[in-house]
Amino acid sequence: MATPKKKTPEKPEKKAEAPKASSKAKAAPTKSAPAKTPPPPPAPEKPKIQIDPDLVEEIKHELLRKKQELGSNVSNELDDMREAAEGHHLADMDDLGGDAHDEETQYKILEIESAELGQIDMALDRIVQGTFGACEVCEKAISAERLRALPFTNLCINCKRLQEQNEA
Repeated sequence: MATPKKKTPEKPEKKAEAPKASSKAKAAPTKSAPAKTPPPPPAPEKPKIQIDPDLVEEIKHELLRKKQELGSNVSNELDDMREAAEGHHLADMDDLGGDAHDEETQYKILEIESAELGQIDMALDRIVQGTFGACEVCEKAISAERLRALPFTNLCINCKRLQEQNEA
């Protein structure tokens, strides 16, 4: 049988001591990197409105059809205006007055149609982003009836009424 070894007393290990800073080191200003503030937490995602996919598809087709129609109208009206401008030198003064009025009306129509084209493009973007059908103010669902009547709308009827009251 083996005899147990006697335990010899262990020497206590010396812990490495941190060097003591002299008083001169404390007086010297230290340059450190500016404290970095943590980035703010990401904004919570807006809840996606559940809208009937068939309705979205129906409205998307309507928007694309309307975009094609308006684009064609704008192009035709611009062509008509160019042709009318070329013929002005042949007209007498009375005709020029009437033409100016017609031209102003055509500009207004172009302005309205161009704005509508922009709204259609934004509605198509909202469809792609998955935010179509949500009111941009209150974030509630826009009614299907309103979307069918005005497919490029971005406001529910209540928020639109409030907007119109504030503009008046």
